[in-house]
Amino acid sequence: MILDDFTRTYFSKENFIPYCAYYELYYQISLGHYVIQTTFDTEDAMGKIEELNLQVELPLLVETLKEILEHYSHQEDFKEKFLSYVKMRGSFQSLIDFTSKDKELINPQATIDKFAPAIIDESFWNDLMQLQFDEDLNDAIFRWSIILKDAN
Repeated sequence: MILDDFTRTYFSKENFIPYCAYYELYYQISLGHYVIQTTFDTEDAMGKIEELNLQVELPLLVETLKEILEHYSHQEDFKEKFLSYVKMRGSFQSLIDFTSKDKELINPQATIDKFAPAIIDESFWNDLMQLQFDEDLNDAIFRWSIILKDAN
């Protein structure tokens, strides 16, 4: 019953569009961070991001949000921590996608081992990443409103 209430709340159109934007930004900004940290050259990093062309897929996004609800909605502080879970999942999915798709990455497991603890303890996201998130949020919400309108 409680899960049904959460599902109706979090998957309402007015909430779902921003959550898609949040997840996408957490994913893409994290991806940029991984690429920059493993490439060491800004120009090469930009080329690598374009080459990888990793995007958030709507079916995976919906499944991720449902999993967050199923796994964490029983916790007392769920409402306060929901966006932290979205950030964590977006950052993790980006890390997994990056390490599996970048064929030039010498040691994918070492890259996962390097970033995963910071994602888990919520120290991964820095002020510069948050600034980029804040600057891009309105555009991302607008883009997701169009994507979801076209998906209907």
